[in-house]
Amino acid sequence: MSSLVLSVDDSANARGIKKAYNKALEYFDARRDNAARREVNRVLNSAASQGLKQKALSLASYFEAPGFDTLKDNFSYEEVAADTALYLDCYVDWSGRASNVRQEENSISFDLLVGYEDMKDLKGVVRVYFDFLPAGGVDTDKPVRVLGKISAEGKNIVLKGRSLYQSVKEF
Repeated sequence: MSSLVLSVDDSANARGIKKAYNKALEYFDARRDNAARREVNRVLNSAASQGLKQKALSLASYFEAPGFDTLKDNFSYEEVAADTALYLDCYVDWSGRASNVRQEENSISFDLLVGYEDMKDLKGVVRVYFDFLPAGGVDTDKPVRVLGKISAEGKNIVLKGRSLYQSVKEF
């Protein structure tokens, strides 16, 4: 993967953002793709050279989507809400309650009331879209965990759902 190594020109042009790119490489080598994605976004949202941005995009093409059991770096709702652009295309594992469920023939969407699983601490509301029907659907009477990829619609955080978990037991 020598194409991902910074050239002398890239290094000279990168200045402060070189640190973010090198961190992205370190995270990638440590199989921490989510943290690497955040650093790639830092490069892409900077005034870095087009060459450096292209290398960052090339690195991102190697990232793999995590599962609940393989997500090593989870970001809080507060972190993402404070700087959504920095976390675009990162994955999060957030819990809460589902509200306003809309089911179509092959998809489902709902508002995730983040942090509201115990019905005491609402951190925020995020729209979740699944382009498939999760097994068992979504029960609005039980807490839910969602693994999703962060995107945005205007200023609103949106999750493209990858996995959903709801306990079958009442607690």
